[in-house]
Amino acid sequence: MTKTPPDISGSAKALVRLANRTGPQEVAVIENIKAGTVAVATECNGEGKTTIVIGKLATYTVPCAATPATTYNEIGLGSSKKDVKITITASAGVHWGLSVGWRPEYQPPRS
Repeated sequence: MTKTPPDISGSAKALVRLANRTGPQEVAVIENIKAGTVAVATECNGEGKTTIVIGKLATYTVPCAATPATTYNEIGLGSSKKDVKITITASAGVHWGLSVGWRPEYQPPRS
């Protein structure tokens, strides 16, 4: 099970750290995120899926299985964002953990 929050040790600042959760939850509203990189680590186990919504910045779905697995995503911010709501929706019987971190470095995508 997801007894401890997923590792985001590369981040300078932890914004959210949750473990051993089930079902849908609005987990946090981050008042201000400065320009930089937001790291999101999601761990889930159980048959089904978990959908993560990071305000208007990103939405993605992670498949979950009987063996716990961690998925990492990064969101580059060229400017600061305010009142970023983080919401998780998980299939019945899925246990999940979430960590959100921030670091000042920002690498824009290469074309």
